[in-house]
Amino acid sequence: MESSKVNYLQYKEDLQIPVPWGILAGHGYSSHYHPGMFLSLYDHIYHVKLVIDFFKWEEVTLMGHSMGGQIALFVASIFPDKIHKLISLDAIKLRSSSPDSFIIDMKAVINDFQNIVKKIENVSWKSSVTTYNQAREKLVKNYSGSVEAEHADILLARSLRKTGEDEYEYTRDLRTVIRPFLFNDFTTEKLKEIARGIKCPFLLIKAKHSVTSVSSERIELHQEFLDIYRNASSDFHFVQVNGTHHVHLTHPEVVAPYICNFLRKNVA
Repeated sequence: MESSKVNYLQYKEDLQIPVPWGILAGHGYSSHYHPGMFLSLYDHIYHVKLVIDFFKWEEVTLMGHSMGGQIALFVASIFPDKIHKLISLDAIKLRSSSPDSFIIDMKAVINDFQNIVKKIENVSWKSSVTTYNQAREKLVKNYSGSVEAEHADILLARSLRKTGEDEYEYTRDLRTVIRPFLFNDFTTEKLKEIARGIKCPFLLIKAKHSVTSVSSERIELHQEFLDIYRNASSDFHFVQVNGTHHVHLTHPEVVAPYICNFLRKNVA
C-alpha cells in the first residue's frame, strides 16, 4: 500500500510473482476527498476493505510502509480471515495517544485542519505550480537525509502531474499530510488489543536509523508489542536492517531478500 507501486520497480529483479498495488485515497493519482470532509485513520482502513471486496479476493497479502504499514496492521487484525500474510516496513505500531491530553490534542487537530483547508482554498492554481527541480529539492529537504535526489525521482513519479514546460502540480490531497492522520484516540491498551488480533504470518522489518512518529516512545513499549506479535501470529519474523526510514527505497537489496523469502515460504 501507499508506495508499493514505485517500490515494486526496485524489487522486480528478485520478486517474480504478481504484485497488485494500491495507493490510498488522497495520495498519488488516487481520488481526493470531497471538500468539507474531516479525515481520519478509519478512512484508509475502510478503503482497503472496499478494495478487497471489490475484487472479490478471498485472501490477500498486505505490505505497507510507514503509515501504510500501520494501516495494514489494523486491517490484518480486524479482518483476519481476509489476510494471508502481512509485511510491515518500518511500522511497529501506531503512536499511542494519551487520555490526559486528548482534549488539547483534538482541539489542536481541528484548528490545524481548518487553517490548512483555508490556506488551500485561498491558494491560486498558478501559485501551486512548481518546477521539477524545486519539487525534488523540497522532497529531499523534507525527508532530512532519508531520501537522496536519485530516490526522490521515484517518489515524484506518483507525486507530480505535468501541466506545462517544466511546470508541475502536486497530485496529493494536501489534507492528508496534516495532523489528523497523525492524531488518534488509540491508547496503548487499545493498540495492544489490535496487536493480539494479528493471527497471520507476519514479517516486520525495522530500519535501525529511522526517525518516525513512534521513535520517542520507550524501547520497552515496542518490545512489549513485539512479544504480543510473536505470541499472536502463526509465524512472526522481526528483522532489523541498517538504513533510514526509506531503506526499502534507497537500498532495496537490503530488504528484498527478507520479503521474497517470506512470500515464497509455504508456497506450493
